[in-house]
Formats: sequence, structure tokens, C-alpha cells
Amino acid sequence: MSNTILGHGLEIALFVLVERKVSAGIAQQNLSGSNQKLVATKEALMVERKVVCGLFQRAKHGVEVPEGD
Repeated sequence: MSNTILGHGLEIALFVLVERKVSAGIAQQNLSGSNQKLVATKEALMVERKVVCGLFQRAKHGVEVPEGD
């Protein structure tokens, strides 16, 4: 039970971290005024978010995450 609670707490903390990183990246690119850089940064951060979400799903279902993922 405590592992589940710990896992959910970790999941929430990492999602908050990713969301802050996405928001900070978008705000920084908006200040620079470069739409091309904004799009590239947003796409890169969305890919990063998908990777984190995928790792959480694998962890939730007990799938081991190999090193380097």
C-alpha cells in the first residue's frame, strides 16, 4: 500500500516538474519573439512529456524500465 502511495506522490511531483519546464520553455521562447524556436521547443517538450508518461505507465503496470530509457 505504501509503495502505491509513494508511486502516486512521485508521479504527481514529476508531472508538476514537467509542466513547469514546459511552461518555462514556452514563456522563454515567447520573450525571444521567435515563433520557429517556440514551435521547436514546444514539440521537444511534448516529446519529453510523452516519454515521462510512458515511463509512468510502465512503472504502474510493473514493467521494468531498462537503463538508458
